[in-house]
Formats: sequence, structure tokens, C-alpha cells
Amino acid sequence: MTISIPSGLSNATVAVRNALERFPNNEPASLIFEPGIHDFYLDGCSKYAPKLSNNNNDERNVAIPIVDRNGLSIEGKGATLLFHGLITPIFIKGSSSITVKDITINFAIPLYIDAVVESFDEKHLSLAIDRNEYDYKIEGSPAAITFDTAEGKICSRDIYLNFIRIDERKNKTRDWGVLNAFVFLGDCTNNPAKLPAGRMFADVEATPTGIKMIYRPECPYRPFKVGEHIFIRDPESSGSPNVIMANSAGVIFKDVTMLAGPGMGFLGQMCNDITFDHVNIRPAEGKNISTNADAIHLVQCNGKVIVRDCNISHALDDALNVHGDYFRVEKVLSSDKLLVRAAAAHHSGFVPYSVGDELIINTPQPLKEKGRAVITAVETNDDETDIVLSFDRDISSFADEGDYTENHNHLPELLFERNKIDDIPEIRVATTKKVVIRDNIFNLCCTDLHFNDLPGFWWESSPSRDVEVTNNIFMRPGPNIRFDLARDCVPERCR
Repeated sequence: MTISIPSGLSNATVAVRNALERFPNNEPASLIFEPGIHDFYLDGCSKYAPKLSNNNNDERNVAIPIVDRNGLSIEGKGATLLFHGLITPIFIKGSSSITVKDITINFAIPLYIDAVVESFDEKHLSLAIDRNEYDYKIEGSPAAITFDTAEGKICSRDIYLNFIRIDERKNKTRDWGVLNAFVFLGDCTNNPAKLPAGRMFADVEATPTGIKMIYRPECPYRPFKVGEHIFIRDPESSGSPNVIMANSAGVIFKDVTMLAGPGMGFLGQMCNDITFDHVNIRPAEGKNISTNADAIHLVQCNGKVIVRDCNISHALDDALNVHGDYFRVEKVLSSDKLLVRAAAAHHSGFVPYSVGDELIINTPQPLKEKGRAVITAVETNDDETDIVLSFDRDISSFADEGDYTENHNHLPELLFERNKIDDIPEIRVATTKKVVIRDNIFNLCCTDLHFNDLPGFWWESSPSRDVEVTNNIFMRPGPNIRFDLARDCVPERCR
């Protein structure tokens, strides 16, 4: 069955929803977007609240939901899907043999602020903001900023701002980079502890050309450069990926271009076999950034991940991050049952286990394996933050409260070849399966290839031990390859 969506509709969201309702769930089908621009608005979006790793778990407005389907193809013939507001363009869950090809994803107004440094010293930072593109107001006492656009609120009161600093990138050397800082303005009530970046504390006032942040005494001094760009993001909207894949298999993205996104470009978790073929993630014409977070982020996936012939540039976080998650043993419930919870709040609600998985139990810092057992049942509470695991053997002899679990069953092989990566912090890989990285061109601002095992703030597992890196071009001076392994182990094969 094939259904075509003509361009020029007043709201493609409704047309897509009606088309998907007509498709049988388990028969091959094609949804074709005719060439041109397809405008998607909030009206008509489906509502989902998936439990996501490394993102918030808010209810999402989904334009193209692909749920419990087999053999569906989304084809664009070069069409542009233009999203208006905080929308998740594509949500794939519990599906298999899904292909998305020949489309461009863009947002009418990207959910970030592109500001320019006017002046700074140890007491203040003044930023120029284009009033024609970004509308904002200073309100409250102490004052905070509210950024509004025609398509939705960027930041609201009591939400800290996330500044991403990117230098002017003229000479393509390592004298520029990315600086993350969570900025707490006015009477922001968010907890500043345990954030993955530095903290800044300030009051704010309006200026004729933008805003002026006046540092509070506890704010560390950060040198900037007059004329450099500062990108301001709201951490809440930054937790909204463009494409979400969960518990799905055989997903292929081919000839897909992504020009903007409020959060990650692609987020996949507990998926089997994902291919990115000729995917192009870059800024739209006249813009400086593409996605507001990682371009591709894959959590506890398995099978094979292929990233081939892709161009990825100017995202505000990593080009690719592949990893598992550490969870903490909260209680030994019986001889064969454990209560576990996410070791980090940003993984809470995500369930990285399946019946039949062999779970590894580790001591706390430093990590050291204590034992293994096969999962026979997985139970959760309503919000899936408490996970009760049953096992095929007595685990009480080696499992203790405070231990950490990792699941190697849901980690993928990775083939990363013939890609071009520009002006992005890093590529991060943490998988125990085979990794092949070959024939790429890297032009990154931090470590090009970072093989990490992070039983710390991010709590991302596991150590890479079979790595082949061959015939790549590294455009910037080193270090280009870095191993951060949080335990007493070394790669078994690193070529």
C-alpha cells in the first residue's frame, strides 16, 4: 500500500496521521512525500512520553509516529519537512524493517539564540541579540530572561540557560573549542550540583542591543572574545531529539539531511541493526549550527551500527556517541532478585534489560567484576524508575547494595567508514563489540576519537576492547585518539 502526501498543505501533520491510520501494521507500506515543502504544526501531533536515556521524559508532540509497524518506508523525493514549534519529527518504537530516505528535516525557527559577544570583563558579559530574529524580555526581581519566538518559548523563568561557546573557526587549529556553562540567572531555583559543565551565576539587565549579565561573587571568571558567537539553549527543549528509535530493529536512514534540531539529531535505544547511509547533518543556509546536541546518540543498542558516507558538522555536541548505561544495585531483595535504579538521573526511566540478558555485577569504584547471572524476569514500577530483576541463579553471594550493573548483550558492533566530520567536539565510543573506523576525514575540536568508560557523572558503559582505526585523515594536531578506561583492562586488539 502506498499513500502520497502532496506539498503545500496547510498542515501536513494531520495528513500524515490520517495516512498512517490507514496502513496495516504488519504489511509493507510506503508513505511518499511529494517534492516541495511540507509544513508540520503542533495541531494534529500524536502524544507520547517515552522513557529516554540522556534526555528528559516529558510528553512529546510527534509528527510521524511509527509504532508497532513492520516494513514501512518513508520516502521524500527530496522533500523538505519543515517543523513549527517543539515537535519530535519521527518516533519509531517496537517496529522493524523501517526505512527513511530522501528527506530534509528543518525547523522554521531553531530553538536556540545566536548571540554575539560585545564586551566582557571579570564582572560582566554583554551580548548582542538580533531583535528581528529573537524576541525576548527581561522580567522579574531578581530579573530573568524569557525568550519568545513566533513558534514557541525558548527559555522561561527559573530555567537555567546553557551557553555553548564556539570561536570563529578561521584558522582550523585547536585554538578554538566548545565551552559549556550552565548559567543561573536571577532567582533560578534549579539545583546547580552535579552538572556536566561549569556553572555561572549572574543577574541580567537589558541593553540597547541585547543583554548584559552581571556576575555574582560566586561566579568564576571566563574569558571570551569580542565578536565570537555564544549559542544559548534551554536545557528542557534540548532534551527533544529529532528522531527517536526505541526497541526497534532494521532501521535505515538513507539520503537524509538534517539542518536543525532543538536537541539530538538521532537517538536510538535498545535497537538492533541501525544504518546511516549518506546522512547529512549540517546548518541551514545562513545559520551557524545544526543540532543543539549530539548528532547521533545510541544507547544499549545491539547488532550492527553502520555509519557510512555521511557528512556531519557544526552540532553543539558529539558527532556520534555509542554506549551502554551503568545502573546501581539499590537492594538485594532475595537470593535471586535485585532492585536496581539508574546510576544517573538522566538515565532514569530507561530500562536497559531484556529476559535472557547476562548481567554483569561490578564493585563500586574502582570497577571490578564480581559475577554474572542471566535475567529471567524484568519488573518495574509505574514510572519505570525502580527495576526488579530476577535471575537464573543465586546472586546473593556476590551482589551487594551499591554495586553497579552493566549489560554487554545490548552493545553493538560499529562500522564507521568514509565519513567527513567537521567542527564538532568528539566521537565517543563505548562498546565491547568490534569497532572499525576507516577511510574518514576528521576535523574535530576536541579529541577526534574518544573511547571511554564513564562510571562517573554520565555513567556510560562499557570499555572498548576490539578497535581498528585505519586509513583516516586527521586535520587537526593531536591527540587524535584517546582511551579512558575506568578499570584495570586494556584493549585486547587495537590496530
